[in-house]
Amino acid sequence: MDRQALEREMTAWRHDFHAHLEFGFEERRTSAFVAAKLREFGLEVAEGIGGTGVVGTLRRGSSN
Repeated sequence: MDRQALEREMTAWRHDFHAHLEFGFEERRTSAFVAAKLREFGLEVAEGIGGTGVVGTLRRGSSN
């Protein structure tokens, strides 16, 4: 994906977030979206951290 296409996609994400407002610590839709994107990008994902938090872990190489 080229830079302009990525910018358009990310702008669409922002517009979607703003169209579906969620109050603090109730960001269920947003956290589900972020978790899905992180998985798409190949990261390990932990959800529900502190309620609606999401953690993505990128593993590369070996820890040995």
